[in-house]
Amino acid sequence: MALDTTESTIVGSSDATTTQDWDAMFAEWLAQTGKTLDDCGDEPQLPELMSLSTGENVALLTSLTDGLATTDSLIFSLTDRSLTSGDISLTADGQLSYNPLGQFDYLSSGEFAVESFTFTVEGTVDETELTNRIGHQIGRGHTDANGLGIGHRICLHDHDSGEPGVYTVTVELMIMGENDDVALLAADSSGSVTEDLDPSVTLVDSGVIGFVDPDTNDVHTVAVSYVGSSAGTQYGDLTAAISNSATGDSLGEVTWDFSVANAEVDFLTLGETITETYEVTITDSNGSAVTQTVTVDIVGSSQAPVAGDDAYSITASALGSEMLDVMANDSDPDGSAIQVISVNGGFGLATITADGLDYAIDPAFLAMGDGQSVTDTFTYTIEDGQGETQTATVDVTIYGEGSSQTMSVVSGITPNTNQEIGVSLFLNGTTEDGTTDGQVQISFGAVIQPTLNVIYVVDTSGSTFNTFAGTPVGDLNGDGMANTILDAEIAGLNAVTESIVDREIAGEGFGPGQVTIGTVFFNAYSPSNTITWDSATETFTLDGDAASMSATGDAIDAELQTMQAAGGTNFDRAGQEALRLINELDDDPANPESNVVMFLTDGYGGAFSDATIAGLQDRAQVTAIGVGAGSSLVELQRIDNTGGAEKVFSSDELREALLASPIPDGSIVEATLTTYDTSGAMIDAQSLDPDAFVDTVYGLQLDLAASGLDADFGDLNTAELTIRFDDNQDGIPDMSMTTAVDIFGLA
Repeated sequence: MALDTTESTIVGSSDATTTQDWDAMFAEWLAQTGKTLDDCGDEPQLPELMSLSTGENVALLTSLTDGLATTDSLIFSLTDRSLTSGDISLTADGQLSYNPLGQFDYLSSGEFAVESFTFTVEGTVDETELTNRIGHQIGRGHTDANGLGIGHRICLHDHDSGEPGVYTVTVELMIMGENDDVALLAADSSGSVTEDLDPSVTLVDSGVIGFVDPDTNDVHTVAVSYVGSSAGTQYGDLTAAISNSATGDSLGEVTWDFSVANAEVDFLTLGETITETYEVTITDSNGSAVTQTVTVDIVGSSQAPVAGDDAYSITASALGSEMLDVMANDSDPDGSAIQVISVNGGFGLATITADGLDYAIDPAFLAMGDGQSVTDTFTYTIEDGQGETQTATVDVTIYGEGSSQTMSVVSGITPNTNQEIGVSLFLNGTTEDGTTDGQVQISFGAVIQPTLNVIYVVDTSGSTFNTFAGTPVGDLNGDGMANTILDAEIAGLNAVTESIVDREIAGEGFGPGQVTIGTVFFNAYSPSNTITWDSATETFTLDGDAASMSATGDAIDAELQTMQAAGGTNFDRAGQEALRLINELDDDPANPESNVVMFLTDGYGGAFSDATIAGLQDRAQVTAIGVGAGSSLVELQRIDNTGGAEKVFSSDELREALLASPIPDGSIVEATLTTYDTSGAMIDAQSLDPDAFVDTVYGLQLDLAASGLDADFGDLNTAELTIRFDDNQDGIPDMSMTTAVDIFGLA
């Protein structure tokens, strides 16, 4: 018998707990199809589609024979088990079981999934009974999740033959979603921030809270509530947000962020901690919630102390030190005690004390004058006892007072004139650019001139009547022959005499000592004569009578004019006569006198003996001059001790040579300014021109300048002035006077 199927659909509520009047629905279906139970003999019918339901976490266990008569036998068997999830079984006697196996946990409340399977029923049954059975089975109203589901189709099959029939039924199984609770997974339940040295920053920390929600379509929210603080006051703030939803794999994450303004907790010190507690609650869209407690530690640290810059002014009046209270404007935010631990830079004059710094007054500062100043800039570092430090800058401006020039004075007595001389060196005692300037002043006391003996030794041999070139001098000796060599010698020595007299009259001479001028006219006979000038009995003093000195000078000139040319010449005899005269005049070793010999010759008078040369050079300053072309310098060079004999060829040259003869006067012949750097190495040696010294009311004066000095602070230069006063006499040493000043670098 062929299977004849008629279909109908009944749509039910999605609320599985609703009780349906399935009998009424079945009767309605019969009426709609024109079928009646009485027609079953013609076309017996059986349900072809069944609908069951269960919860996502509820195992379904039902009997398909529940409510049927037990006199007939039916055999049930599964024919299609193509389920995507869960596990199903059907016994031959119609006991159906289904277990979701937790594989539908992703369904939320109000959501469902549909699975289907097919089973067969084999057996002979009365149509009316079967129909009633199936109708009863289908029509049973269930109030739990294991009831029949949303829709079904009923088919009736003919059983007139009385043969057992095989009936196939397709079952649609609806799995109803339920709300699953949210559960916590691994979580960062604590955090920590540490106080920063910068008060403007914000301290932050963050963490992640993992959670699981099997309902993958649930929407989650997160809320944070402040619980409390170990300090009793809330300083920070904690926020949270869903950073990974639980859709797809049911795994979600919440990220929490904590922040606190560093300025709000900068009162914390090292070792102090505030703990703040928060609760983070995760809630799904069906009201399931879970809470994670999060604690955050706010850890104190030692903040750096605050060091303020300082400025001081000091007037340098004496060596010593000044106290600098540099910590007066310093503090520590943590309230810790602070102390100075180091000083760096600058001139290196600041030292650490318990109360601050001690600043030494350097000698360089005392060398500054009014209006001068220098600023020493250095840094110092304070420490708070916790290892935190801070550095500040100190400016110390030092002002000078008094004169800016450094003075050094030296005095002495000239050996030739017994004159007191003072040398004062004035230079700026500081330098910032490597230069300095100033002046030297030389003061002269009264001349205490020892006896001076000037011996004119003149060759009067016959050749001296020869005419001599140069400016005509006339016939000075009255021999009837003008402008001879002898006339030129007389004129030159007269000029020397006049020079000595003029200087005495002008007050520039040799003081109250005795001056003796002697003459040795030598030829074959070497006659000699002396004329003595005695200021003690005559008027030869610095304030003496000019007329008296002039008269004595005229007497010497007259004596020179008595010389006549005659005979030969003899150098050694003349030298011995000059030495005899010196020994006669300078005969007191306890009071040595100054002796000058002017030796003039126009020829060659033989050799000097060694004894004569030694005697003269030991007792006198000898100037030897060859007069005219016929003179020989061979022996003259032996006897001269003033730098070498010279030959002259005119009356003018002879006069110049004689006047240049160094009559002792204690004059400056050499001056040198030498500078040395910090290491003692010479920087420069300036030779000062003696003629550049100018007369002032103080004596002689010369402006000075030096450069190339070491200018850094701590550098110490030396400027040394040496002046030599030379009397040009053998046996009497030159007098040198040296003075020096220090010049400090201030750069």
